[in-house]
Amino acid sequence: MKERLARLEAVVAKKDAGNTELSSVVKEFQSELDKALDELKLVREKASKEIEQLKAEKTKIQAENAKLQYQVIHLIRAVREADAKLGS
Repeated sequence: MKERLARLEAVVAKKDAGNTELSSVVKEFQSELDKALDELKLVREKASKEIEQLKAEKTKIQAENAKLQYQVIHLIRAVREADAKLGS
């Protein structure tokens, strides 16, 4: 986008060197573009931080899930052993 703007500025400068109104429009457009790019950068940085936080939470959840699965396996084994003792 910046390249297109630079080409536009070059064409405008060649054709209408004295036309300050058109030049100010181009400068205003450049300013708005810079603001938008800065805002986009901030949004991407924020999203990146949120993604990292979600990855950390996912890791914690997976560890807790593995722990609970381990406990369930041992509880099932204990119940089966108790049932076997009662049945004999």
